[in-house]
Amino acid sequence: MKKILFLIVFISGCATIKSLIKKGSFEIHKEKFFYVNWFVPAKTISCIVNGVYDGDTIYVETEGLEGSSGEDVSTEGFKVRLIGVDTPEIAHPQAGYDTDEPGAREAMAYTTQMINWRKVLLVVDPKNEYDSYGRTLALVFYKDKKGTMRCHNWELLKRNYARLYLWETDFLCNKKYWKEMARVRFLKSESDYRKMGILCLKEKNLDDALYYYRRGLKKFPYATTLRRDIAVLYMKLFRIEKNREKKRQYRTNAIYHWEKLIGTKYDRIARENLEKINW
Repeated sequence: MKKILFLIVFISGCATIKSLIKKGSFEIHKEKFFYVNWFVPAKTISCIVNGVYDGDTIYVETEGLEGSSGEDVSTEGFKVRLIGVDTPEIAHPQAGYDTDEPGAREAMAYTTQMINWRKVLLVVDPKNEYDSYGRTLALVFYKDKKGTMRCHNWELLKRNYARLYLWETDFLCNKKYWKEMARVRFLKSESDYRKMGILCLKEKNLDDALYYYRRGLKKFPYATTLRRDIAVLYMKLFRIEKNREKKRQYRTNAIYHWEKLIGTKYDRIARENLEKINW
């Protein structure tokens, strides 16, 4: 039961947001990004991405830098290297790479699609601000098309466009969770899909969680624990949804998955919830 409660806490409406980063149109709820070490006294830089070098390196035009004093200081454009990840190398003969590494174009295309010519917020550790090439080291936050705040570094790893690449000095990355994501991102087993779903719920990202649970059930249709988790999720959504059509869809989905669990080790909880939802 504790695991079930953990799965639905993000939509319970009773969690307290302890702290935010507010910068222009950006509002980052720190507890959503649990994989960031917010104890680091980081600074933020509002930017427009104006070029993509490869999957993990971008060019930006800045809108101003916010230091510990909260004052904005005008800065020039510069090159940014995303911390925590490493994407395959694009052919750059001048840098010693004559051919594209496998997956390089896909990673670059993903970065281009997600953040090129879009506003982003860099989070930078002042004590680990530059690499040996003079590039700014940062976590890059942006809003997707639905307005959901995301960390592009994390998304590259999560969606398997990059490998884990953590330096000892990358204190902004909560290494425990980055290593965990690196393990499950290949989605080879039922437990990988379930863990990915749980991580997405911990990010408070419902769409991603449902996506991975559905993919997992498509690959492992007899995975009763996966089905139990998604049934619990639909049940909770049914209870809190106000839109009549969405409420009906959530109810239908919950019933479908609970019925699939009749005769399994979750038979009792399935019958109990079917009785509740049919009141």
